[in-house]
This record gives sequence, C-alpha cells and structure tokens, in this order.
Amino acid sequence: MIASLSGIRGILNNDMNLEDVTHFANSFAREVGAGGILIARDTRSTGPAISRAVAAAAMSRGLIVLDCGVISTPALFRESRVSGRPAVMVTASHNEPEFNGLKFIIGGRGITKQTLDAVTSPVAEKPDGFGGGTARRVWRPTYVENLVSRFGIGCCEGVRVALDLGGGAAISHAPKLLRRLGCGVDTINDAAGVFTRRVDPVADDLATLRRVVRERDCDIGFGFDCDGDRLVIVDAAGRKRRRLHAYIRASGAS
Repeated sequence: MIASLSGIRGILNNDMNLEDVTHFANSFAREVGAGGILIARDTRSTGPAISRAVAAAAMSRGLIVLDCGVISTPALFRESRVSGRPAVMVTASHNEPEFNGLKFIIGGRGITKQTLDAVTSPVAEKPDGFGGGTARRVWRPTYVENLVSRFGIGCCEGVRVALDLGGGAAISHAPKLLRRLGCGVDTINDAAGVFTRRVDPVADDLATLRRVVRERDCDIGFGFDCDGDRLVIVDAAGRKRRRLHAYIRASGAS
C-alpha cells in the first residue's frame, strides 16, 4: 500500500483491506468535522465495497454522506469546490484494475501533508458508537451543464472526435459533453468496468483509438484513464502526441 498526497492506493484484500479503508475514512471524517461529505468512485469492481466502508465510517462520525455514484475525479473536485464540502474519491487513478484506493479532497483541492499525516496515523480516536449520520444519493449532472454553459451549445459544430473511454468514469460525462458542444463523437471501450487496454493511456499505445481516428476521419482523439483525470491526445493523422498528455483535475476544480 502506498500513501501520498495523490492518494492511498493498494490491492484490496492483499496489501489493503476494508479495515484500513475504514480507519483512513474515519480519520479524514474526524479532520473535516461535522456536515456533509461527498463520496464518488470510478468503475473498478472493488469500488462499491470500498465506497460503503467509507460511507459507514463517515456516518459513524455523524456526517451526512452524499453519494455521487460513478463520476470522474474532475467532476468530484468541482462539486467539492462549488458545494464547499469535503470529498472522498474511491479510485486508484491510472493504476491497473486490481488496484483501488482513496483520494481526499477539501474545498475542491487536494489535501495538505498535515492532513495526510493525520489520516494515515496508526493511532486514531474512534467514535463512541454510531454517530447518527445519514446517507443519500444526490448527484445531479451539473458538471456537464456547467461546461456547456461556459463554452456554449454547439460551439464545436463540425468537429469529429474519437473517445477511448478506457472503461472508466469519463463514460459518465465525456460523450454527452462533446455532443452538447456540437461534436460528432465516436466512442470505444465505453462499457463501464471493462478494461481492454492498460488503464494508463500514457503507457498504452492506444492502437485502437489511433485506428478509429484515421478510419473515421476524426479531427482528434482522446484517451482517458479510469477516473477521467488523465488523457492522451491523438492527432488527425492517428499519431499519439506523447508530449500532449494532460492531467485535468484542476480544470474540474475551476
């Protein structure tokens, strides 16, 4: 298991278990205090179990858990910033599917080292019984609507885009967003939780995406990782632009 400002990552029931998850979530809930907390996840098969453990820990601290379901990390960062609520993203980002983990967010930003040290401290004050917190499903698709309102409906009319969604959380918003902007969209690897290439688009050669861009005469192609905060650009000639990959978490928070 690895813990850093980018998150806590490990393999469930190998070097990380649900007791660990509960401990980290309980410590984070203690740090953020009372109120509401957002929880979301990517499409990994272990996501639901980890999300439930995080929710139970937060409720034991008396927090109101607002379950966003499967959304991208940028979308959760933005929702945290707009709502002013802390958040936990259940994801291992660009790591392979057997990994999973936790990414902590406060005010639409990543946590400080001081908060990380508090969350990962081996000694944690435990709540006295059940804290009376509640949980409910609250997600509304404000992320897409915000971006559409910023750029304008149909502003990219005539642009054809190929998306390699990688089986990940970008499935929930990327095709819809681009179509609202006026793009023609072709998608591949668009079955949630089905991973047919390496999760990290930087490490994968994206052969299928490159072929689709060429065969369907697309202007550009985008390859996403599992939580939708990393992408690689493929140009109109089907060439992977190795120096043009991006980390888009900040754009979700702004």
